[in-house]
Amino acid sequence: MKIKHLLLICVITMLVFAQISCTNDWAAKFDGEPISIDEFNKIYYLMGKQRTGKESREEIDKEANRLAEEHGDAFKAQDPLYKPFLLNQLIQSKLIYSKAMNDKTIDKDELKTVIELVKTQGVVQYYLDRKLKNQIVISKEDITAAYEKNKKQFGMMKPDEAENYIRSRLYNQAMLKKQSEFISNLMSETKIEKKNEFK
Repeated sequence: MKIKHLLLICVITMLVFAQISCTNDWAAKFDGEPISIDEFNKIYYLMGKQRTGKESREEIDKEANRLAEEHGDAFKAQDPLYKPFLLNQLIQSKLIYSKAMNDKTIDKDELKTVIELVKTQGVVQYYLDRKLKNQIVISKEDITAAYEKNKKQFGMMKPDEAENYIRSRLYNQAMLKKQSEFISNLMSETKIEKKNEFK
């Protein structure tokens, strides 16, 4: 899944847990407003599931450590599996969200529409990922075939880096195809009526 989709899930989850407050056990505060450790962990491990395909917290932590060792500063600069990066993203999101909700120059009806739209998109992405991920199997043969076809592209990569990159790319391609099929089937099974001006 792309990072922008992960951050969308992050924002959605932040909205869902916006009312959670645990002042005695917090990861960060801004203007006295806490982000509790519990809230942060719920968001972090949800993001971890989406990012890695792993289910347990132990597996996600192990994958985060592997990525940190493999990619170093690049991982720390942009990956939500790096906890300080994700926490900064949450703080920024909450600050901007609070600013937007209190800004009298912003049309509140439009803002409500945006919130509903973002919530819907987040739920759709989450549901499709969770529903379809077990239908995707990337075999060693698939990875080898992709590597042989694009050898020059991976010339500077270590073998395990190339394998992880190819697996991720093949997974994303397969997921997009599965999502398209799922949506097409859902549409065909549903009675949908449209007024003429929307056809």
